[in-house]
Amino acid sequence: MQRLIFVFALFLSISSAAWASDAAQEAYDRADYATAFALWQPRAAEGDPQAQTALGSLFAYGRGVARDDDQAVSWFRKAAEQNFSPGQFALGGMYLQGRGVPADAGQAAFWIQKAAEQDLPIAQFYLSGMYEAGTGVSQDAEKAKYWKDKADVGFRDLLPASVLKQL
Repeated sequence: MQRLIFVFALFLSISSAAWASDAAQEAYDRADYATAFALWQPRAAEGDPQAQTALGSLFAYGRGVARDDDQAVSWFRKAAEQNFSPGQFALGGMYLQGRGVPADAGQAAFWIQKAAEQDLPIAQFYLSGMYEAGTGVSQDAEKAKYWKDKADVGFRDLLPASVLKQL
């Protein structure tokens, strides 16, 4: 379990850095969440799915704003509907946890699979577990293995060899 948490945290830091190296991201990295919000909000309102997903995360974790799962879901959905895989994965996670929406494993699987199909390794990893357990999908060992193998390849492409050796 600790390995999974480590990989997930590492993925988040890598994907966050990959989104943009702009003033909003720099403010976020400094834990200046109010500034990050102020900079991302206009971009999100204009339809930027990266900024929408970032705002969703701020609301989901109460960083720089009051925690508001309804707002988080709203922003994640806007990004997800633009086919932005991190937004799809985040929306799926909200459905899985029942945060801001009624818990719905089927909807969680729908959105997580959309992200997985776009080669988002963390989504592939989660989808593998969903097929293994039969969460929101019919239990299917072959599909579980397929998505696990794809996730392994994706993580290898993202992570430096020195980190992979520790896993």
